[in-house]
Amino acid sequence: MRRKTRWQSSIPRPSSKCEKYVSLSEHIWGAATLTMSKSVWDKISPEDQAIVTEAATSWGLKQRDMVAAANDKLIAQLEAEGMQFNEVDKAAFIEAVEPIWESQKDVYGEELLTILDQYRK
Repeated sequence: MRRKTRWQSSIPRPSSKCEKYVSLSEHIWGAATLTMSKSVWDKISPEDQAIVTEAATSWGLKQRDMVAAANDKLIAQLEAEGMQFNEVDKAAFIEAVEPIWESQKDVYGEELLTILDQYRK
């Protein structure tokens, strides 16, 4: 059985009883984001914008650490229950979707895709 949900959502269910194998492809990342309309952002002083930006960046990094720790804990729990985790060849996935990235330059712009590319590698 394949699943496309975050690991944390599996905790309340005994999924190891119906799912024996999991491939760790890391193709999905769910994150909380801080969003604000431009009109509100523009009303905030540059000093307060800097404070908000720093707090959001700091929280984002902390959130990543928290998610990684929760995933590690859950993987250990599910392995103890008999579930088997497989590492995957991520390079093969990256190569397979490369044409999609190229095709989206006209849609999203090369600048945005260049920024995203820094994080996907």
